[in-house]
Parts: sequence; C-alpha cells; structure tokens
Amino acid sequence: MGYNVTTADSQKEGESYIENNKPDLAIVDLMMENEDSGFILSYKIKKKYPDVPVIIATAVTSETGMVFGLNKQEEKTGSKQICI
Repeated sequence: MGYNVTTADSQKEGESYIENNKPDLAIVDLMMENEDSGFILSYKIKKKYPDVPVIIATAVTSETGMVFGLNKQEEKTGSKQICI
C-alpha cells in the first residue's frame, strides 16, 4: 500500500488544498512564512476535519510556545529533529 504525499509551501497553499481534499494525516511546520502560519493552518485543518491527526514539526522548544499554539487541539508535542 502506497501513500500520496502532497506538499504546500505556504499557509495559503495548505488552506487551498484542504478546501477540497481531506488528508489522512497532516504534518505542518509551525513557523512557515509568518510566526503564526503553522498555528493557523493546523487550527483550520482540525476545525474542518476534527478526526485528521495533525503533527506539528517545529524547532520551537519552549513549553510556553507549544502550549499556546496547540490550545489542546493536538495530543502530543515534540521538537523538530527531522533530517531529509
């Protein structure tokens, strides 16, 4: 079984994609073009598709930043340690 991967280079591209497509999983960078872009995109994904898991990848390590941004929408947190 394979997976189709779709990427978005900005909050706007991500929002455009979710208008007509329901992802099985979303991996969102916390800070894209603006400090709050990842927060906003993950919120919109969860609002439209509450059952879609959202993984937020971030280099932000402060507990305060994560709690503020997640607002209890995502169950787990972790810092970005992804090498591609």
